[in-house]
Order: sequence, then C-alpha cells, then structure tokens
Amino acid sequence: MKTLFTKRNTFFSFALIALLVGAAAVAVFYEPADNNALNGGEPQINRVQASYIVDVYNPAALVGDVDYVFAARVDKMTGNTYKDPVMIEDEFGKETIEVTNSHTNYMITVLDNIKGELVVGESIPVEKAGGLSKDGKTITLHENDSLPEVGKVYIFLAYTQPDGTLQISGPNSNIEIVSSGSLKADSNLSVKDSSEYLKMVNAYENQIIRERERTVSKYDVKFEN
Repeated sequence: MKTLFTKRNTFFSFALIALLVGAAAVAVFYEPADNNALNGGEPQINRVQASYIVDVYNPAALVGDVDYVFAARVDKMTGNTYKDPVMIEDEFGKETIEVTNSHTNYMITVLDNIKGELVVGESIPVEKAGGLSKDGKTITLHENDSLPEVGKVYIFLAYTQPDGTLQISGPNSNIEIVSSGSLKADSNLSVKDSSEYLKMVNAYENQIIRERERTVSKYDVKFEN
C-alpha cells in the first residue's frame, strides 16, 4: 500500500529507508527542484539534507563505520533502480504523483583494498544511493555528494547489504583519485601513491569503529555460500 504525502510536507520519511545502512540518517529533508528548470534541458539536481549517526566528514569515523574501503575503476553505468514508492500531491493539490528513491547501478573493478578483502581485478556491481528520476527530469543526491563517472578511479566506502551486495551512500562515499603529471589513474602504483589513497590508509589505521552488526559481501574473497 502506497503512502500519500503532500508536497508541502518537506519531511519525507520514505527517504530514511534508503539511508538505514551504515551512516544512517536520523532525519531527512528534501529540497524540491525549481519547476521552471524542469521544462527542458539538463536534469535539475535535488539535494537531500540528512543527519547521520557518524560524522561523514571525519575520515576515521566514516572508515570505521563502513564495511569496505577500496580503490576501484568505474567500468560502466548499468541503469537505475527505483525503491520505496510514495504518492505526493502536486503543488496545486490537484494531482498525485509517484516519488521513488533512485539508485544508480555500476560495474566497477577493484584495484586495491584498504579495508576488507573484495576480489581484485574482476568487474563487480555496486549501487549508489541517488540518481536520475523515472521521468528523467531530476537527479536526487545527498548534499555534498556526487555520482561516480565512468572511466574514473575512486576510493569507495561501501556497506554490505542484506543480500551481500555493496552500496555507497552519502557524502564522501566515492572520492575521486585525481591524477596529475605522469600519474595514471588506472595504474595500481599511482593509485597507492595518490594523496586520496594515503589519506584513507591513515584513516583506516586510526579508524573509529562503531559497534553494529556486520556481514560479509558476496564479493569478498572470504565469502562462503
């Protein structure tokens, strides 16, 4: 059964569902897009404001909370999935529309592990919370968050989902490794030499672990069926 909300009610409990893993949001607010921007052109970006259980801007706290920290290349984007549908009224109260939590799916190749032991050198899926709406008019993301781009290399901070898959969500869940000079982003050696990688290694060595139930990803080398 779908829940009915009004657009004027800016507290969207449905968004909480997508954030309940790891650095879970305890309050989520949704800033609607400017309707004038939805008449054509590029999708409008909607930003979700959230309060987190851990400080997502403290690398040691965030690394200590997630299940996996690793460097990986984004091979391709495979599409979007839409979860937790709710119905809201339009701004005139004349029509109801369906709103869902968009998730963007990627195939990535792990280059090196910092925390955890995911398979290296194989293309595996990862899900990013946020992405393009069903109608293609808006992209919903957390504040200070961005979608990974194909061909680039990132430090990913991921949580294991109940089905063993991996999800990244919120600020600093994908940190781009920026190459410079003779460094090549797809070189494992240059990845380990990058400032972004070294910062995460330091965060891992000083991680602030939050006690919670943890599960092993099915893409972990230690996973057993």
